[in-house]
Amino acid sequence: MELENSGDLEIKFKLDEILKKKVKVVQRGIIQWYQKYGRDFPWRKDNVSNYEKLIAEILLQKTRAENILKVYEMFLKKYPTIYDLARANLSDVSEILKPICLFNTRAKNLVKMAQLLVDKYKGEIPSELDELLKLPGIGIYISHSYLISAYGKRFSVVDTNFKRFYARITQRLFAKAGIRNAILVFLMIYAIFIMNAKFPEFFY
Repeated sequence: MELENSGDLEIKFKLDEILKKKVKVVQRGIIQWYQKYGRDFPWRKDNVSNYEKLIAEILLQKTRAENILKVYEMFLKKYPTIYDLARANLSDVSEILKPICLFNTRAKNLVKMAQLLVDKYKGEIPSELDELLKLPGIGIYISHSYLISAYGKRFSVVDTNFKRFYARITQRLFAKAGIRNAILVFLMIYAIFIMNAKFPEFFY
């Protein structure tokens, strides 16, 4: 096995240093922007339970945050705990969710999820990714968002906003048809890389 010469090592070291500096610049810019312009939604407050955070992430899927505010408040007023939701009438849940898209599908998944959490997990929401993914209607995006919000874990969250942000800072444009799996994997890794461990909630 051939050892790399000192010139190659020096180049790699310089590239690593440049990359670290650029990542710090991006991190600092995101934190400063969020502190100045970050929106104050109820699910971002300190006294929010993990149940409330998970409900928010489910409602936020494919829906603008400002569009779920009233629905979120009505939902939690009607079903303040996972046990209340597990006993809920499906048609009542659908009625509350009507103002947002996919309300019937969300309603079914929410009730099934709550029943499973009560029956199998004693009303506790799992804190591990593999367990979260077993819940109805919970995929990678919601799981990652929830774990960041509830536990400050470093997971990637790649959505349209992140793709647009990445395109801007790299001066690249994504095809209208979307991005290929290989690029998506790269973006997920990049999303974790730029996330600041001290302020993970600022990065999703």
